[in-house]
Amino acid sequence: MGMNRWLDSDIDALNQRTVMRAIPAGRLSSQGGLFISLGAGVVLVFAASMLSPLCGILSCPLLMILAFYSRMKRISCLTHFYLGLCLAMAPVAVSIALTGRAGAATLLVAAAVTVWTAGFDILYSLQDRTFDGENGLHSIPARYGARAAVLISRGCFGLMILFLALAGRVAGAGALWNLALVAVSGLLFWEHWILRDHAEQVDGRLIDKAFFTANAWISMVFCAGVLMDLVARTVTR
Repeated sequence: MGMNRWLDSDIDALNQRTVMRAIPAGRLSSQGGLFISLGAGVVLVFAASMLSPLCGILSCPLLMILAFYSRMKRISCLTHFYLGLCLAMAPVAVSIALTGRAGAATLLVAAAVTVWTAGFDILYSLQDRTFDGENGLHSIPARYGARAAVLISRGCFGLMILFLALAGRVAGAGALWNLALVAVSGLLFWEHWILRDHAEQVDGRLIDKAFFTANAWISMVFCAGVLMDLVARTVTR
């Protein structure tokens, strides 16, 4: 996130929505922002190396992949899916840290995270659609328009549920996993319902409600469902 703010400080200074962020607002120098980010990177590499040599080695390309996200919006409207890939490396990294490998179920969860992130990032980008178009930045809302962007976001959420269902099947999950998926589907529907009449003229408060509140609940509900399913299957063995 620090590298994102440092690399995008010139864009943030032009956008009324982001002009008050620390670097463009002058509360943090550009050099200070870079120093904090690089320091965090050093801590990450050190901590990963303490887990295992493999984790330490993989942490370096991981940081480069994460940092490149800020460049993607200058290159392609697939930037939403690239961001999804960045977040999707989290379950893969956890699996490698704990077991030294990433199985099929983990990779399916990573695929679900990729399209889930892309889906809600597309909605978040609705508020910058005009700015992106005027400043040569790439996003699905800027390229295809608000209505098409909403439909693509819905498709991403549909794929997310499919990937998570397949992950549960591969992992041998039980009824509580599937019940959690039903709850997550309802929250995803609510996320789109919030913006149902506001795709063209987005209210920032509604975006915050859809982007932050709904997705926070999705994470917690699914985590709770998976943990309860694991406990239930362990008890019945």
